[in-house]
Amino acid sequence: MFPYQPVNNHEDLLAVVDGLLQEAGLARSDFGGQITFEGMDPIRPTHIKVGCASAAVGGANAIASAIIWKKRSGQSQDIHIDLRKAYTIQSPWQDVLVNCTLVNGTSQMFGGNVGELGSHILPTRDGRFVILTSLYSSNTERVMQLLDSGTLPKQLERATRKWDAIDLENAAQDAGVPLVICRTRQEFQATEQYQHHASAPLIHIEKIGDSKPEPFPPGSRPLSGIRALGMVHVVAGPAVLRQLAAQGADCLNLNTLNWIEEPTMFWQCQAGSREAYLDPRVDGNRKAVYNLVKDADVFVENLRPHLADKQGFSAQTLAQYRPGIIYVKVKLNTPTGPWADWMGYDFTAAGLSGILCDIGSSDQPQLPHGVNVVCDFLTGYLGSIGVQAALLRRAAEGGSYLVTVTLSQTVMFEQALGLVENSALLDMDNMGPDHKPVPPNLQTGQTAFGEFTRLGSQIEMSETPEYWADPIISPIGSSKPEWL
Repeated sequence: MFPYQPVNNHEDLLAVVDGLLQEAGLARSDFGGQITFEGMDPIRPTHIKVGCASAAVGGANAIASAIIWKKRSGQSQDIHIDLRKAYTIQSPWQDVLVNCTLVNGTSQMFGGNVGELGSHILPTRDGRFVILTSLYSSNTERVMQLLDSGTLPKQLERATRKWDAIDLENAAQDAGVPLVICRTRQEFQATEQYQHHASAPLIHIEKIGDSKPEPFPPGSRPLSGIRALGMVHVVAGPAVLRQLAAQGADCLNLNTLNWIEEPTMFWQCQAGSREAYLDPRVDGNRKAVYNLVKDADVFVENLRPHLADKQGFSAQTLAQYRPGIIYVKVKLNTPTGPWADWMGYDFTAAGLSGILCDIGSSDQPQLPHGVNVVCDFLTGYLGSIGVQAALLRRAAEGGSYLVTVTLSQTVMFEQALGLVENSALLDMDNMGPDHKPVPPNLQTGQTAFGEFTRLGSQIEMSETPEYWADPIISPIGSSKPEWL
Protein backbone atom coordinates (compact mmCIF):
# COMPACT_ATOMS: atom_id res chain seq x y z
CA MET A 1 0.00 0.00 0.00
CA PHE A 2 0.99 3.57 -0.64
CA PRO A 3 2.21 5.29 2.57
CA TYR A 4 -0.85 7.48 3.08
CA GLN A 5 -0.45 10.27 5.63
CA PRO A 6 -2.92 12.00 7.97
CA VAL A 7 -5.11 14.64 6.33
CA ASN A 8 -5.53 18.03 7.99
CA ASN A 9 -6.02 20.31 4.98
CA HIS A 10 -6.78 20.27 1.27
CA GLU A 11 -3.11 19.96 0.31
CA ASP A 12 -2.89 16.78 2.38
CA LEU A 13 -6.07 15.53 0.72
CA LEU A 14 -4.66 16.13 -2.75
CA ALA A 15 -1.62 14.02 -1.82
CA VAL A 16 -3.98 11.17 -0.87
CA VAL A 17 -5.75 11.43 -4.24
CA ASP A 18 -2.37 11.27 -5.96
CA GLY A 19 -1.49 8.18 -3.93
CA LEU A 20 -4.69 6.41 -4.97
CA LEU A 21 -4.06 7.24 -8.61
CA GLN A 22 -0.46 6.05 -8.33
CA GLU A 23 -1.60 2.70 -6.94
CA ALA A 24 -3.85 2.30 -9.99
CA GLY A 25 -1.11 3.32 -12.42
CA LEU A 26 -2.69 6.71 -13.18
CA ALA A 27 -1.61 10.33 -12.74
CA ARG A 28 -3.61 13.47 -11.98
CA SER A 29 -1.89 15.33 -14.80
CA ASP A 30 -3.47 12.97 -17.35
CA PHE A 31 -6.99 14.40 -17.08
CA GLY A 32 -5.93 17.91 -18.02
CA GLY A 33 -8.03 19.82 -15.48
CA GLN A 34 -8.09 20.94 -11.86
CA ILE A 35 -9.56 19.26 -8.81
CA THR A 36 -10.62 21.48 -5.92
CA PHE A 37 -12.13 20.89 -2.49
CA GLU A 38 -14.32 22.69 0.01
CA GLY A 39 -15.01 21.87 3.67
CA MET A 40 -13.05 19.75 6.14
CA ASP A 41 -13.56 17.07 8.78
CA PRO A 42 -15.03 16.74 11.28
CA ILE A 43 -18.35 17.05 9.51
CA ARG A 44 -20.26 14.23 11.18
CA PRO A 45 -20.09 13.03 14.82
CA THR A 46 -17.73 10.15 14.09
CA HIS A 47 -14.03 9.49 14.64
CA ILE A 48 -13.63 8.48 10.99
CA LYS A 49 -12.62 11.29 8.64
CA VAL A 50 -15.59 10.54 6.42
CA GLY A 51 -15.34 13.75 4.41
CA CYS A 52 -11.68 13.25 3.53
CA ALA A 53 -11.99 9.53 2.82
CA SER A 54 -15.02 10.13 0.60
CA ALA A 55 -13.47 13.05 -1.26
CA ALA A 56 -10.27 11.09 -1.86
CA VAL A 57 -11.85 7.96 -3.34
CA GLY A 58 -14.62 9.88 -5.08
CA GLY A 59 -12.09 12.30 -6.52
CA ALA A 60 -9.73 9.60 -7.73
CA ASN A 61 -12.64 7.74 -9.32
CA ALA A 62 -13.79 10.92 -11.06
CA ILE A 63 -10.27 11.59 -12.32
CA ALA A 64 -10.11 8.07 -13.77
CA SER A 65 -13.37 8.79 -15.63
CA ALA A 66 -12.02 12.16 -16.76
CA ILE A 67 -8.85 10.53 -18.11
CA ILE A 68 -10.97 8.11 -20.14
CA TRP A 69 -13.10 10.98 -21.42
CA LYS A 70 -10.04 12.93 -22.46
CA LYS A 71 -8.78 9.86 -24.36
CA ARG A 72 -12.15 9.48 -26.06
CA SER A 73 -13.01 13.10 -26.80
CA GLY A 74 -9.90 15.21 -26.29
CA GLN A 75 -11.83 17.29 -23.74
CA SER A 76 -10.38 18.21 -20.36
CA GLN A 77 -12.59 19.11 -17.42
CA ASP A 78 -12.51 20.36 -13.85
CA ILE A 79 -13.68 18.53 -10.74
CA HIS A 80 -14.95 20.08 -7.51
CA ILE A 81 -15.81 18.23 -4.32
CA ASP A 82 -17.53 19.76 -1.30
CA LEU A 83 -16.70 17.49 1.63
CA ARG A 84 -19.75 18.81 3.47
CA LYS A 85 -21.97 16.74 1.16
CA ALA A 86 -19.43 14.24 -0.20
CA TYR A 87 -19.32 12.61 3.25
CA THR A 88 -22.43 10.74 2.09
CA ILE A 89 -20.23 8.61 -0.19
CA GLN A 90 -18.88 6.84 2.89
CA SER A 91 -22.36 6.12 4.26
CA PRO A 92 -25.92 6.91 3.17
CA TRP A 93 -27.24 5.42 6.43
CA GLN A 94 -27.23 8.51 8.63
CA ASP A 95 -29.97 10.23 10.61
CA VAL A 96 -29.49 13.50 8.72
CA LEU A 97 -30.08 11.66 5.42
CA VAL A 98 -33.38 9.99 6.32
CA ASN A 99 -35.26 11.89 3.58
CA CYS A 100 -32.66 11.21 0.88
CA THR A 101 -33.95 7.72 -0.01
CA LEU A 102 -37.63 7.86 -0.91
CA VAL A 103 -40.11 5.61 -2.72
CA ASN A 104 -43.22 7.57 -3.63
CA GLY A 105 -42.33 10.05 -0.91
CA THR A 106 -41.83 7.46 1.85
CA SER A 107 -38.40 7.13 3.45
CA GLN A 108 -36.68 3.83 2.72
CA MET A 109 -33.29 4.48 4.32
CA PHE A 110 -33.90 1.76 6.92
CA GLY A 111 -36.32 -1.13 7.08
CA GLY A 112 -36.95 -4.71 6.07
CA ASN A 113 -35.52 -7.95 7.39
CA VAL A 114 -34.47 -11.12 5.57
CA GLY A 115 -33.37 -13.11 8.61
CA GLU A 116 -30.37 -11.04 9.57
CA LEU A 117 -29.09 -10.52 13.11
CA GLY A 118 -27.23 -7.35 12.28
CA SER A 119 -23.92 -6.71 14.02
CA HIS A 120 -23.11 -7.34 17.67
CA ILE A 121 -19.99 -6.80 19.76
CA LEU A 122 -20.00 -9.72 22.20
CA PRO A 123 -17.82 -10.65 25.21
CA THR A 124 -15.85 -13.90 25.49
CA ARG A 125 -14.78 -16.02 28.45
CA ASP A 126 -11.22 -14.65 28.47
CA GLY A 127 -12.23 -10.99 28.68
CA ARG A 128 -11.98 -10.18 24.96
CA PHE A 129 -14.64 -9.06 22.51
CA VAL A 130 -15.69 -10.40 19.12
CA ILE A 131 -17.73 -8.74 16.38
CA LEU A 132 -20.45 -10.90 14.81
CA THR A 133 -22.35 -9.88 11.68
CA SER A 134 -25.20 -11.75 10.02
CA LEU A 135 -27.04 -10.11 7.14
CA TYR A 136 -28.88 -13.10 5.72
CA SER A 137 -30.86 -16.06 7.02
CA SER A 138 -28.15 -18.46 5.81
CA ASN A 139 -25.61 -16.59 7.96
CA THR A 140 -27.96 -16.68 10.93
CA GLU A 141 -28.49 -20.42 10.59
CA ARG A 142 -24.73 -21.04 10.71
CA VAL A 143 -24.40 -18.73 13.72
CA MET A 144 -27.07 -20.65 15.61
CA GLN A 145 -25.45 -23.98 14.77
CA LEU A 146 -22.04 -22.79 15.94
CA LEU A 147 -23.18 -21.13 19.17
CA ASP A 148 -26.14 -23.43 19.93
CA SER A 149 -27.98 -20.24 20.77
CA GLY A 150 -31.09 -18.23 20.14
CA THR A 151 -31.03 -14.96 18.23
CA LEU A 152 -31.64 -12.46 21.03
CA PRO A 153 -28.64 -10.32 22.07
CA LYS A 154 -28.58 -11.72 25.60
CA GLN A 155 -28.69 -15.28 24.23
CA LEU A 156 -25.78 -14.54 21.91
CA GLU A 157 -23.82 -12.99 24.78
CA ARG A 158 -24.35 -16.02 27.01
CA ALA A 159 -23.17 -18.27 24.17
CA THR A 160 -19.97 -16.35 23.37
CA ARG A 161 -19.02 -16.18 27.05
CA LYS A 162 -18.52 -19.96 26.90
CA TRP A 163 -15.60 -19.53 24.47
CA ASP A 164 -12.12 -18.06 24.54
CA ALA A 165 -11.84 -15.46 21.79
CA ILE A 166 -9.21 -17.14 19.60
CA ASP A 167 -10.97 -20.51 19.74
CA LEU A 168 -14.29 -18.91 18.82
CA GLU A 169 -12.75 -16.96 15.94
CA ASN A 170 -11.12 -20.09 14.50
CA ALA A 171 -14.29 -22.16 14.90
CA ALA A 172 -16.40 -19.40 13.34
CA GLN A 173 -14.26 -19.06 10.24
CA ASP A 174 -14.14 -22.85 9.84
CA ALA A 175 -17.94 -22.83 9.98
CA GLY A 176 -18.37 -19.94 7.54
CA VAL A 177 -19.57 -17.57 10.26
CA PRO A 178 -18.49 -13.90 9.89
CA LEU A 179 -17.04 -13.42 13.38
CA VAL A 180 -13.61 -12.07 14.36
CA ILE A 181 -11.82 -10.81 17.44
CA CYS A 182 -11.94 -7.05 17.98
CA ARG A 183 -8.19 -6.53 17.82
CA THR A 184 -6.34 -3.36 18.65
CA ARG A 185 -4.47 -1.72 15.82
CA GLN A 186 -1.20 -2.80 17.42
CA GLU A 187 -2.36 -6.41 17.67
CA PHE A 188 -3.38 -6.41 14.04
CA GLN A 189 -0.08 -4.90 12.93
CA ALA A 190 1.72 -7.72 14.74
CA THR A 191 -0.04 -10.39 12.66
CA GLU A 192 1.29 -12.08 9.55
CA GLN A 193 -1.87 -11.07 7.68
CA TYR A 194 -1.12 -7.40 8.26
CA GLN A 195 2.18 -7.82 6.42
CA HIS A 196 0.32 -9.25 3.42
CA HIS A 197 -2.09 -6.31 3.47
CA ALA A 198 0.63 -3.69 3.85
CA SER A 199 2.73 -5.12 1.02
CA ALA A 200 -0.17 -5.38 -1.47
CA PRO A 201 -1.53 -2.35 -3.35
CA LEU A 202 -4.82 -0.93 -2.10
CA ILE A 203 -6.00 -1.24 -5.72
CA HIS A 204 -4.25 -4.34 -7.03
CA ILE A 205 -4.26 -4.60 -10.84
CA GLU A 206 -2.60 -7.68 -12.32
CA LYS A 207 -2.33 -8.57 -16.00
CA ILE A 208 -3.41 -12.22 -16.32
CA GLY A 209 -3.50 -12.73 -20.08
CA ASP A 210 -2.78 -11.27 -23.47
CA SER A 211 -5.22 -9.87 -25.99
CA LYS A 212 -5.34 -7.22 -28.68
CA PRO A 213 -5.72 -3.56 -27.66
CA GLU A 214 -9.36 -2.44 -27.48
CA PRO A 215 -9.86 1.30 -28.00
CA PHE A 216 -12.93 2.75 -26.32
CA PRO A 217 -15.99 2.60 -28.60
CA PRO A 218 -17.78 5.78 -29.66
CA GLY A 219 -20.10 7.13 -27.01
CA SER A 220 -21.46 10.18 -25.26
CA ARG A 221 -20.16 9.29 -21.77
CA PRO A 222 -16.84 8.00 -20.38
CA LEU A 223 -18.04 4.38 -20.10
CA SER A 224 -20.56 4.28 -22.93
CA GLY A 225 -20.38 0.90 -24.66
CA ILE A 226 -18.75 -0.83 -21.66
CA ARG A 227 -20.58 -3.90 -20.37
CA ALA A 228 -20.15 -5.07 -16.77
CA LEU A 229 -21.50 -8.42 -15.54
CA GLY A 230 -21.92 -9.06 -11.83
CA MET A 231 -22.39 -11.83 -9.31
CA VAL A 232 -22.66 -9.43 -6.42
CA HIS A 233 -24.70 -8.83 -3.28
CA VAL A 234 -24.71 -6.71 -0.11
CA VAL A 235 -22.72 -3.48 -0.54
CA ALA A 236 -19.15 -3.28 -1.86
CA GLY A 237 -19.68 -5.51 -4.91
CA PRO A 238 -22.84 -3.79 -6.14
CA ALA A 239 -21.18 -0.42 -5.43
CA VAL A 240 -18.57 -1.22 -8.10
CA LEU A 241 -21.32 -1.74 -10.70
CA ARG A 242 -23.21 1.28 -9.38
CA GLN A 243 -20.27 3.60 -9.98
CA LEU A 244 -19.51 2.16 -13.42
CA ALA A 245 -23.16 2.72 -14.35
CA ALA A 246 -22.87 6.31 -13.10
CA GLN A 247 -20.58 7.00 -16.07
CA GLY A 248 -22.60 5.12 -18.67
CA ALA A 249 -21.69 1.41 -18.44
CA ASP A 250 -24.38 -1.23 -19.06
CA CYS A 251 -24.36 -3.21 -15.80
CA LEU A 252 -26.14 -6.56 -15.45
CA ASN A 253 -26.26 -8.50 -12.17
CA LEU A 254 -27.12 -12.20 -11.99
CA ASN A 255 -29.32 -13.45 -9.13
CA THR A 256 -30.36 -16.89 -7.96
CA LEU A 257 -34.08 -17.65 -7.98
CA ASN A 258 -34.38 -17.69 -4.18
CA TRP A 259 -32.31 -14.55 -3.62
CA ILE A 260 -33.81 -11.74 -1.53
CA GLU A 261 -31.68 -8.68 -0.79
CA GLU A 262 -32.13 -6.84 2.46
CA PRO A 263 -34.09 -3.69 1.49
CA THR A 264 -31.78 -1.28 3.30
CA MET A 265 -28.92 -2.62 1.18
CA PHE A 266 -30.91 -2.83 -2.05
CA TRP A 267 -32.01 0.79 -2.23
CA GLN A 268 -28.49 2.11 -1.71
CA CYS A 269 -26.39 -0.35 -3.67
CA GLN A 270 -28.27 -1.56 -6.73
CA ALA A 271 -28.71 1.76 -8.52
CA GLY A 272 -27.73 1.58 -12.18
CA SER A 273 -27.75 -2.22 -12.47
CA ARG A 274 -30.24 -4.30 -14.39
CA GLU A 275 -31.18 -7.36 -12.31
CA ALA A 276 -31.67 -10.77 -13.96
CA TYR A 277 -32.39 -14.28 -12.73
CA LEU A 278 -29.72 -16.74 -13.85
CA ASP A 279 -28.41 -19.16 -11.24
CA PRO A 280 -24.74 -19.86 -12.05
CA ARG A 281 -24.74 -22.79 -9.62
CA VAL A 282 -26.91 -24.78 -12.05
CA ASP A 283 -24.78 -26.64 -14.58
CA GLY A 284 -27.34 -26.06 -17.32
CA ASN A 285 -26.92 -22.27 -16.91
CA ARG A 286 -23.15 -22.21 -17.17
CA LYS A 287 -23.14 -21.90 -20.97
CA ALA A 288 -25.49 -18.90 -20.77
CA VAL A 289 -23.18 -17.21 -18.26
CA TYR A 290 -20.14 -17.83 -20.47
CA ASN A 291 -22.01 -16.37 -23.44
CA LEU A 292 -22.69 -13.21 -21.44
CA VAL A 293 -19.02 -13.08 -20.46
CA LYS A 294 -17.94 -13.33 -24.11
CA ASP A 295 -19.66 -10.02 -24.83
CA ALA A 296 -18.71 -8.34 -21.53
CA ASP A 297 -15.82 -6.03 -20.70
CA VAL A 298 -15.96 -6.36 -16.91
CA PHE A 299 -16.90 -9.10 -14.45
CA VAL A 300 -17.40 -8.34 -10.73
CA GLU A 301 -17.84 -10.82 -7.89
CA ASN A 302 -17.85 -10.50 -4.10
CA LEU A 303 -18.78 -14.06 -3.19
CA ARG A 304 -17.08 -16.11 -0.49
CA PRO A 305 -13.40 -16.78 -1.27
CA HIS A 306 -13.00 -19.44 -4.01
CA LEU A 307 -16.77 -19.88 -4.55
CA ALA A 308 -16.81 -18.32 -8.03
CA ASP A 309 -13.68 -20.31 -8.93
CA LYS A 310 -15.30 -23.61 -7.87
CA GLN A 311 -18.41 -22.83 -9.89
CA GLY A 312 -16.32 -22.37 -13.05
CA PHE A 313 -16.01 -18.58 -13.06
CA SER A 314 -12.42 -17.90 -12.01
CA ALA A 315 -10.50 -14.99 -13.50
CA GLN A 316 -8.32 -17.35 -15.54
CA THR A 317 -11.32 -19.28 -16.87
CA LEU A 318 -13.21 -16.16 -17.91
CA ALA A 319 -10.08 -14.74 -19.54
CA GLN A 320 -10.05 -17.82 -21.77
CA TYR A 321 -13.67 -17.26 -22.81
CA ARG A 322 -13.21 -13.53 -23.16
CA PRO A 323 -9.61 -12.35 -23.75
CA GLY A 324 -9.53 -8.75 -22.57
CA ILE A 325 -11.88 -9.24 -19.61
CA ILE A 326 -11.44 -7.03 -16.53
CA TYR A 327 -12.19 -9.30 -13.55
CA VAL A 328 -12.87 -7.68 -10.16
CA LYS A 329 -12.63 -9.51 -6.84
CA VAL A 330 -13.96 -7.83 -3.70
CA LYS A 331 -12.92 -9.75 -0.57
CA LEU A 332 -12.41 -9.35 3.16
CA ASN A 333 -8.64 -9.93 3.02
CA THR A 334 -5.88 -10.18 0.44
CA PRO A 335 -5.66 -13.49 -1.47
CA THR A 336 -2.44 -14.37 0.36
CA GLY A 337 -1.81 -14.83 4.07
CA PRO A 338 -3.31 -17.00 6.82
CA TRP A 339 -6.65 -15.15 6.75
CA ALA A 340 -7.03 -15.18 2.96
CA ASP A 341 -10.00 -17.55 3.09
CA TRP A 342 -11.90 -15.71 5.80
CA MET A 343 -15.36 -14.40 4.99
CA GLY A 344 -16.92 -11.31 6.44
CA TYR A 345 -18.57 -7.96 6.03
CA ASP A 346 -17.80 -4.30 6.66
CA PHE A 347 -17.74 -4.55 10.47
CA THR A 348 -15.73 -7.78 10.24
CA ALA A 349 -12.95 -5.82 8.56
CA ALA A 350 -13.34 -3.02 11.10
CA GLY A 351 -12.99 -5.48 13.97
CA LEU A 352 -9.93 -7.36 12.76
CA SER A 353 -8.13 -4.19 11.61
CA GLY A 354 -8.41 -2.38 14.93
CA ILE A 355 -10.66 0.58 14.13
CA LEU A 356 -13.41 -0.54 16.52
CA CYS A 357 -10.86 -0.36 19.33
CA ASP A 358 -9.60 2.96 17.93
CA ILE A 359 -13.15 4.32 18.20
CA GLY A 360 -13.71 2.76 21.62
CA SER A 361 -10.93 1.02 23.51
CA SER A 362 -9.39 -2.42 23.89
CA ASP A 363 -11.65 -3.12 26.87
CA GLN A 364 -14.78 -1.82 25.12
CA PRO A 365 -14.71 -1.69 21.31
CA GLN A 366 -17.43 0.44 19.73
CA LEU A 367 -19.20 0.58 16.39
CA PRO A 368 -18.79 3.87 14.48
CA HIS A 369 -20.99 6.68 15.69
CA GLY A 370 -23.31 8.47 13.32
CA VAL A 371 -22.47 6.66 10.07
CA ASN A 372 -23.46 2.97 10.60
CA VAL A 373 -20.80 1.61 8.21
CA VAL A 374 -17.02 1.81 7.88
CA CYS A 375 -15.56 0.72 4.53
CA ASP A 376 -18.10 -0.91 2.20
CA PHE A 377 -18.91 1.94 -0.18
CA LEU A 378 -15.33 3.22 -0.23
CA THR A 379 -14.18 -0.25 -1.27
CA GLY A 380 -16.68 -0.22 -4.13
CA TYR A 381 -15.22 3.07 -5.37
CA LEU A 382 -11.72 1.59 -5.21
CA GLY A 383 -12.94 -1.27 -7.40
CA SER A 384 -14.36 1.21 -9.90
CA ILE A 385 -11.04 3.08 -10.02
CA GLY A 386 -9.28 -0.24 -10.70
CA VAL A 387 -11.68 -1.12 -13.52
CA GLN A 388 -11.21 2.20 -15.26
CA ALA A 389 -7.42 2.01 -14.91
CA ALA A 390 -7.47 -1.50 -16.37
CA LEU A 391 -9.70 -0.38 -19.26
CA LEU A 392 -7.17 2.33 -20.06
CA ARG A 393 -4.36 -0.25 -20.06
CA ARG A 394 -6.42 -2.58 -22.25
CA ALA A 395 -7.02 0.24 -24.72
CA ALA A 396 -3.30 0.94 -24.95
CA GLU A 397 -1.66 -2.48 -24.75
CA GLY A 398 -4.42 -5.09 -24.64
CA GLY A 399 -4.63 -7.81 -22.04
CA SER A 400 -6.94 -9.35 -19.46
CA TYR A 401 -6.70 -7.97 -15.93
CA LEU A 402 -7.53 -9.02 -12.38
CA VAL A 403 -8.47 -6.17 -10.03
CA THR A 404 -8.52 -7.01 -6.32
CA VAL A 405 -9.79 -4.73 -3.55
CA THR A 406 -10.36 -5.70 0.08
CA LEU A 407 -12.44 -4.38 2.94
CA SER A 408 -9.62 -4.71 5.45
CA GLN A 409 -7.17 -2.68 3.40
CA THR A 410 -9.80 0.02 3.00
CA VAL A 411 -10.04 0.24 6.79
CA MET A 412 -6.25 0.55 6.93
CA PHE A 413 -6.54 3.40 4.41
CA GLU A 414 -9.07 5.18 6.63
CA GLN A 415 -6.86 4.71 9.67
CA ALA A 416 -3.90 6.18 7.78
CA LEU A 417 -5.83 9.41 7.15
CA GLY A 418 -6.00 9.91 10.91
CA LEU A 419 -8.95 9.87 13.27
CA VAL A 420 -10.91 12.80 14.68
CA GLU A 421 -9.96 13.44 18.29
CA ASN A 422 -12.60 13.23 21.03
CA SER A 423 -11.99 16.88 21.91
CA ALA A 424 -12.84 17.93 18.35
CA LEU A 425 -16.05 15.89 18.36
CA LEU A 426 -17.13 17.53 21.60
CA ASP A 427 -16.49 20.98 20.09
CA MET A 428 -18.29 20.48 16.76
CA ASP A 429 -21.13 22.85 17.64
CA ASN A 430 -18.59 25.67 17.93
CA MET A 431 -16.85 24.98 14.62
CA GLY A 432 -17.27 27.16 11.55
CA PRO A 433 -19.12 26.60 8.26
CA ASP A 434 -16.37 24.37 6.83
CA HIS A 435 -17.57 21.67 9.23
CA LYS A 436 -21.34 21.99 8.75
CA PRO A 437 -23.11 19.53 6.41
CA VAL A 438 -24.90 21.03 3.43
CA PRO A 439 -27.83 19.39 1.61
CA PRO A 440 -26.49 16.65 -0.68
CA ASN A 441 -27.35 16.26 -4.35
CA LEU A 442 -30.33 13.99 -5.05
CA GLN A 443 -31.54 12.18 -8.16
CA THR A 444 -35.19 11.34 -8.79
CA GLY A 445 -36.76 9.20 -11.51
CA GLN A 446 -39.67 6.92 -12.33
CA THR A 447 -39.07 3.20 -11.74
CA ALA A 448 -41.09 0.00 -11.45
CA PHE A 449 -41.45 0.89 -7.75
CA GLY A 450 -42.84 4.33 -8.58
CA GLU A 451 -41.04 7.62 -8.03
CA PHE A 452 -37.63 6.88 -6.55
CA THR A 453 -35.31 9.45 -4.98
CA ARG A 454 -31.80 8.61 -3.85
CA LEU A 455 -28.51 10.32 -3.15
CA GLY A 456 -27.05 11.51 -6.42
CA SER A 457 -23.41 12.10 -7.22
CA GLN A 458 -21.66 14.50 -4.87
CA ILE A 459 -18.78 14.95 -7.34
CA GLU A 460 -19.08 17.97 -9.64
CA MET A 461 -17.56 17.22 -13.07
CA SER A 462 -17.73 20.03 -15.61
CA GLU A 463 -18.07 17.84 -18.74
CA THR A 464 -19.22 14.35 -17.68
CA PRO A 465 -21.36 14.54 -14.54
CA GLU A 466 -22.16 11.24 -12.90
CA TYR A 467 -25.78 10.07 -13.00
CA TRP A 468 -27.83 6.90 -13.44
CA ALA A 469 -29.93 6.50 -16.57
CA ASP A 470 -33.63 5.81 -16.07
CA PRO A 471 -34.82 3.66 -14.51
CA ILE A 472 -32.44 4.41 -11.65
CA ILE A 473 -33.14 1.07 -9.99
CA SER A 474 -34.74 -2.19 -11.14
CA PRO A 475 -36.42 -5.03 -9.21
CA ILE A 476 -34.50 -8.28 -8.90
CA GLY A 477 -35.41 -10.52 -11.83
CA SER A 478 -36.98 -7.71 -13.86
CA SER A 479 -34.38 -7.85 -16.64
CA LYS A 480 -33.60 -10.64 -19.07
CA PRO A 481 -30.06 -12.07 -18.83
CA GLU A 482 -28.93 -10.34 -22.02
CA TRP A 483 -27.06 -7.24 -23.05
CA LEU A 484 -28.75 -4.11 -24.31
